[in-house]
Amino acid sequence: MLILSVNATTGAAGWMKTYDIAPGAADAGTCIQGSCPGTAPAVGNLWVSGYSLETSGTDPKKVMMMQTDLSGNLLWANNYDVQNSTLELATHFQFAANGKLVLTGKAEDPGVSDPPENGQCMLMRMDDNGSSVDWTRVYTMGFASQGNRVEPTAADEYFIAGHTYEIIAIQQFDYNILAIKTDNLGQTTASCFHSPETVIVPRQPVTTSVQPTPTIPQDFFGSSLLTVLYDEKQTFGPKKPPVDPCDTVALNPDFSYTTGGNTVTFTDLSTVGSGSIFPGTGTLATATRAAAKTRCIRTPAPVFMSCASLYRAVRTAFFAGILFVRILL
Repeated sequence: MLILSVNATTGAAGWMKTYDIAPGAADAGTCIQGSCPGTAPAVGNLWVSGYSLETSGTDPKKVMMMQTDLSGNLLWANNYDVQNSTLELATHFQFAANGKLVLTGKAEDPGVSDPPENGQCMLMRMDDNGSSVDWTRVYTMGFASQGNRVEPTAADEYFIAGHTYEIIAIQQFDYNILAIKTDNLGQTTASCFHSPETVIVPRQPVTTSVQPTPTIPQDFFGSSLLTVLYDEKQTFGPKKPPVDPCDTVALNPDFSYTTGGNTVTFTDLSTVGSGSIFPGTGTLATATRAAAKTRCIRTPAPVFMSCASLYRAVRTAFFAGILFVRILL
């Protein structure tokens, strides 16, 4: 795994270091964030989440978390082994109240297998020094799911945005948007989660300083993606019975959204401390859809035209790897 520091104004390389974290494993970083108290020069730290993947063994992939100073000097690095799970990873983390880190990603839960993806959305909270895990939650969807971003609320609840992956029929697969809201213990108000034990594996990474050589690709163009319009044919799925009761549970479907230009703003209207789960299957629809616990909305219906536009924009951004959903709580 590597960390590269560049000048934000000029793009000039500052320093680059690699970290061999788990012996005999490939290490990958998925999210990096810093904490700067505001002194000049800045004195703070960097945290990196990710995973370590071993080439052999019965438990090859584990969550990885590490901390360095702002010069990349290592402070600590750990793997986190979720029990009864052979493959788990962290995709994103965020700072939470009381000196905590909250991570989301996936834990490969036995019994759920939808190749080429399996496993289920995972949320983990730990001390920001990595020494203790408060809890790990795995959310039951009835099919494969993954958390891609987590954001704490002002009340220290947690909102997870991610995706689900479901086999509709033979050789027919469907990716959809997933949103989960939990309380400050990572729990929803229905029993659609379980809490596996997590074992901390301390590491002593080998750090190597590397001198980067910046190059400019010949196919690079500086124009903004905001000036490019993308369009995709809208497809609505038929209604069908849920695979699992937790698939369509509407614990508290009170939310609204507005659109403006390239921005979609979601507003959570649920009460503090309540858990909400909105798995989207077929299309991302309105609060009426969530309240009715339907899995799809049929056309034609002019009232859903804005929803179709919303789904098109969100799905396009999702497959491009640049999904940004702003949740106002």
